[in-house]
Amino acid sequence: MSLSIYADWLSPMCWTGPVLDKELRVLSRRKRTFWIKGLFPVFLALVVLSGWLSVGRGRGLTAAGLQGLAGLSRSVVLSMTWLQFILCQCMAVMMMSHAMHDEIRRRTLDVLMTTPVSSMQIVLGKLFGQLSMVWVVLALSFPVLAIIRVWGGVPWAYLVGTGCVTVCTTLCVAAFSLFLALWVKRSHQAILIALSFLVLGYLVGVLGSLSSMIPGHWGLLISPFSVFNALNQSFYSASVNTSPALWMPLCGVMLGGSALFVLLSVFTLRRRILQTIRGTRKTGRFFGIATRMFLGQKKRQDRPIRPVAGAPVLWKELGASPWVYLRKQWLWIILLSAGLGLSIVLCPPIVFQLAASAIRYMVMLRVGVMAALCVAQEKEARTWTVLLGTPVPDIWLLRHKAMAVLIRNAAGWIPLFVGFVFYLLHEEDAQSLLLSVMGPFSLLATLYMVTGMGLFASVRMKTGSMAITATLIGWVIWQLIMRFVMVLVMSNLGAFGRVSANPSIIAYYLATPILSVVAGAVMFKLAGRNLRKYAY
Repeated sequence: MSLSIYADWLSPMCWTGPVLDKELRVLSRRKRTFWIKGLFPVFLALVVLSGWLSVGRGRGLTAAGLQGLAGLSRSVVLSMTWLQFILCQCMAVMMMSHAMHDEIRRRTLDVLMTTPVSSMQIVLGKLFGQLSMVWVVLALSFPVLAIIRVWGGVPWAYLVGTGCVTVCTTLCVAAFSLFLALWVKRSHQAILIALSFLVLGYLVGVLGSLSSMIPGHWGLLISPFSVFNALNQSFYSASVNTSPALWMPLCGVMLGGSALFVLLSVFTLRRRILQTIRGTRKTGRFFGIATRMFLGQKKRQDRPIRPVAGAPVLWKELGASPWVYLRKQWLWIILLSAGLGLSIVLCPPIVFQLAASAIRYMVMLRVGVMAALCVAQEKEARTWTVLLGTPVPDIWLLRHKAMAVLIRNAAGWIPLFVGFVFYLLHEEDAQSLLLSVMGPFSLLATLYMVTGMGLFASVRMKTGSMAITATLIGWVIWQLIMRFVMVLVMSNLGAFGRVSANPSIIAYYLATPILSVVAGAVMFKLAGRNLRKYAY
C-alpha cells in the first residue's frame, strides 16, 4: 500500500492532473502553434545566412576560409543564443498572461472550480502546458547549434551554460507572469508589468557589466543578463571563468524564485477565482498604479461631464483638446530635451547614443502598446459598435485614434527629435553628418509604422492582450527582415567595415525610413479595409 502511495506521488499526473493534458491538446490544435513551428526555422535560416554573407563567400577550403568558418560559427551561435534568451522570455510572458484570462473570457472558470482538481494541479498544469511551446522553440534550435559547432570555435561549456541559464530564467519569468495574471484584471496589464521587470533586469545587467565579472559578484546572482554577458566574454577571452560556478548560482536563484511564485499562485488561486466569479475582483493597487503610469491613464473620478471641444474621438481619448493636453506635458518635454542636449555637449557621443536608444525603444514600446489597445479595449468594453454607429466616418475613427496615440507619447518622441537635431548641428564630419541625417526621419518613420502595425492588430484581434502580442511579434519580424536585407545589400556591395565610405550604403540607410513609411501606410490601409467586419 505504501509503495503505491509513493508511486502516485512520483507520477507527473499527481502534480499536474488533467489540466496539463487539456492544455497540450488545445495547443496542438491551434493555428499559431503551426505558425511558430514553421516560421522559427525560417528565422534561424536567416540568421545563419546573414552570418555567412557577412563573413564572405567563395574562399574555399583555404586557411583563410577555415578561419572564416570559425569566426562565422562564433557570430552565428552568439546571435542564436541571444535570440533564444530574449525570445523565450517574451514568449513565456505573453503565453502565461493569457493562461487564466482565456478561462475568464470563455467563462469556464466556474466549471473548473466545481471539479476535484487541486490548486497545485491547476497552477502546474497551466505553467507547463503553456511552456511546452517555448520548449519546442528551444528544441528546434539545438540541432542547428550542434551542427554549427562542428565548424569550430564554440566550446560545449558555452552551449551548456547558456542553455541552462535560458531554461531556468524562462521558467522563473513564466511563474512570475502567472502570478501577475492572478493579481491584475486584464491580461495586457500582466504583459506590460512583466516586460517592465524584464527591462529592469536588463538595466541591472548593464550595471553589472560595468564591473568585473567574477564569481560571487551581485550581478551574477540576480541578473541573468550579467551571466549571459560574462559567458559571451568567455568566447573571446581565455581569462574569463567558464566553469559551471559562473552560472549555477544564478540557476539556483531562478529555480528558487520559480518555486516561490508557484507557491504564491497556489495559495491565492481560489480566492482570486472566487472574486472573479462574483465580480469583485480588482487589480492590485501597486499593479494598477504601475499600469496607469505606463499608459498615461488617470484614475477615474466622478466629475461633471465637460463639453466636447474639437474632434469627438480625440476628445474621448485625451479628455481634452490636443493643445490643452500638450500644454500639460511641456515641462517634461523641456527637461528631456535639455538633458539630451547637455549629454551631446558635455559628454562623449556614446552617452547620447545610449540615452537616445533607451528612450527610443521605450517610446516605441509605449506607442505600440497604446495603438494595439485603442480599438481592442473598445471591443472588450462593447463600445466599438457604438462608435461605428456614430456619424463619424470610419477612416476618421482610425486617424483620430492614431493621432491620440502620438499626442499621448509626445513627451517622449519630441525631445528625442530635438536631440537628434542638436546632434546633427554638433557633428562636424561630413560623412558622419550625412549618416546622422537619417536619425530624425527614421524616428518619425518608425513611429508611423509602429502606430499602423498596432492599429492593424487592434482592429483584427478580439482582445487587447492578443493585439499587443501580435504587435510585438510583427515588430520583431520587421527588425529581422530589415537586418537581413541590410546584410544582403552590404555583402553584395562589399561594404562591411567601411559603411561611411560607400555612397550606395549611405543611400540604403537613407532609404530605410522610406521603407518604414511604406510599411506603415500598408498597415493603415489594411486596418481601414472592412472595418465593420471585425467589429466583434
